Amino acid sequence: MELLVDVTAEADGRLTGTVRAPGSADAVAFSGRLEFLASVERLSSTANLQGDDDDE
Repeated sequence: MELLVDVTAEADGRLTGTVRAPGSADAVAFSGRLEFLASVERLSSTANLQGDDDDE
């Protein structure tokens, strides 16, 4: 599975940005490390439900 991540470290150390699957216009925004991990998990779960097996 491949994900595109656009991340910025804010002055206070917080990570902000977006995560999306290649070729998709639907980006999941995040603010903070836990939201980043949740975004990756959400997109990974969606891809697995759709039968994406690119990681093999």
